Amino acid sequence: MTNPTPQFEILPIDPTTDYPTLTTISLLAFQSNPLHYLTFRPSSHIPPSQIETYHRATRIELVGEGSSAQTFKVIDHHENDKIVGFARWIFEPQWPKIKGVKEPEGMDKRFIDAFREKIGDLLREHREIEKNSIELHLMRVLPEHQGKGLGSLLLNWRLSEARKEKKKVFLMASPQGRGLYLKWGFRVLGEVNLRIADFLDENELMEWRKEREGLGSKEMQREEVYVQSVMVWEPPGGGNGAEEAKI
Repeated sequence: MTNPTPQFEILPIDPTTDYPTLTTISLLAFQSNPLHYLTFRPSSHIPPSQIETYHRATRIELVGEGSSAQTFKVIDHHENDKIVGFARWIFEPQWPKIKGVKEPEGMDKRFIDAFREKIGDLLREHREIEKNSIELHLMRVLPEHQGKGLGSLLLNWRLSEARKEKKKVFLMASPQGRGLYLKWGFRVLGEVNLRIADFLDENELMEWRKEREGLGSKEMQREEVYVQSVMVWEPPGGGNGAEEAKI
């Protein structure tokens, strides 16, 4: 009796055909994130095609000078090999400079600029993580496929390679992803916090809260503060020696 083919498989992307699909997946997975919401506000009525073009250029394809990238996709054999998620890894990461990319008209940069300033300060405090390291730049899974273990599948594959290579892995995690990374042996180096209310006028803040009316008071408080954690994983013998969780 032969073993059944696993439902999900990790493969290298095809840059000539896959970038549009990866961009769509990334935006669908990211659309509820305050960073996206406050940069491309619904009230600005920015054409989706402009957002897609900008997101692809600055998040899916951009690499800093002196860095290299590898992107791997997860395909679902039960859905005609549909791409349902991906992870993008940056080697010898450097903060990229965005040049020659047209910003969508109506894009609000106040929130993202404040975030970049704070996260830049934090990364400078931990400059050693950029040495001999790999950055998990993006990991996105289609909303309807979240909770199926695809994040763990992608992490397990890359951390196994990093363990052989004796390389550290670092990333910037949202509150939603932080628990997964902690289970896999990452530790928190620091956090940045931004209050959503500082970037919304009174009417926008009322609308923001209205969309979240079903949340309890504690959940609402968490929603109104944008938190990003800088986290690092180190191979056994290379720091905290954490092994990955078996999940």
